Amino acid sequence: MNKMKFVLLVSALFVLILTSACGTTSKSGISPTIDTQPSEIKQILIVIDQTPKPSEGNSFDFVVKQIPEGYSLTEMQWISDKSKIINTTAEAIQHGANGEDGFYISGNGQYSGFIYPDTMKGQVGQVVFIFKNDQGKDLTWKKKLTLAGGISVEYPQNTLEQYIQAVTNRDAVKMVELYGGSYKGLSNLFPETDAGDKHKLFEQYLKLMPKIALKEIISQSEGSKGEYKFVISLKQEDGTLFQTKEFDKITDKFTYTVKRVDDKLKIMELPPYQA
Repeated sequence: MNKMKFVLLVSALFVLILTSACGTTSKSGISPTIDTQPSEIKQILIVIDQTPKPSEGNSFDFVVKQIPEGYSLTEMQWISDKSKIINTTAEAIQHGANGEDGFYISGNGQYSGFIYPDTMKGQVGQVVFIFKNDQGKDLTWKKKLTLAGGISVEYPQNTLEQYIQAVTNRDAVKMVELYGGSYKGLSNLFPETDAGDKHKLFEQYLKLMPKIALKEIISQSEGSKGEYKFVISLKQEDGTLFQTKEFDKITDKFTYTVKRVDDKLKIMELPPYQA
């Protein structure tokens, strides 16, 4: 009985943290069908990270970055032709404590993901997140995934999301890992820095930038040579739309190309820095 009270208490705490962290709403496009979704769905931003980890087992991480005001996460699902797993927030918190398979939440909401057995490797399905408000209205966010295992499975959109997250976190190391474009522009911008010191170049470049984050993936398309084009918008730290001036024209839409470089998906463009 005491254990159940503890689980419910932690669950309530997690929901409170998640709701309060999302008091300021803005659009976020994760699915290419974004234009057909209700406005509330556009305000949900969830980042799925399938980067392989050195630990044993199979899993992916997820971070709920943004939800409409008044909503909280109530249920998580994995649905494929071969399996269907449904966990409530309270069950995910229990899994975070005992390490069982399924969706988990631990560290008072700091860590969250989905753990699955070897038998589910390679399954193609959908990860589903359900949010509910005090009036009982549900919002459902879905994304198609292939469950990885043993080898790295890369996705162009994940690469883009991780790159922009690295910009937000001022993570020069991660940006060097994900950037596949030319460093000539950075070398010209910082001629006193060794052209071969990529980390230093990005560290200096990040100092010129305001703190920005992903606002919305407006569109995406696939080219003929395995290139993926994304048009996105960005937001500043206070939630306002990020804009730059290019050739005497104000723009709030930015195009990024994802392509394979040295057998890894990478971003070909630098992030904008002019405020």
